Amino acid sequence: MTLRTTVKSLLGATLGAPVVIAILVWVRTLLGAMGDDAGAAAVDRISLGLAVVWLAAVVGLLVALTAAYLNSPCEEVALHGDVELDEELAADGE
Repeated sequence: MTLRTTVKSLLGATLGAPVVIAILVWVRTLLGAMGDDAGAAAVDRISLGLAVVWLAAVVGLLVALTAAYLNSPCEEVALHGDVELDEELAADGE
């Protein structure tokens, strides 16, 4: 798996897991209101497991983005690229 694919996968997990957790919290509330305590407890455990996976994805994304930044071949261009853009914008505005 390449670094780019890893970052894409971790970004998807980082952004998607909170949505799924929110849906599971809603389902847990619904089951609790219906009196299904066993179902509510099961959904609680699933939500907790997904929250742990989300936290691991956030840490993994941080590590992957750091590795991608440190492996970039054009660090000087990345650091000074905005200066060239600002000079071009200033020349266009005059």
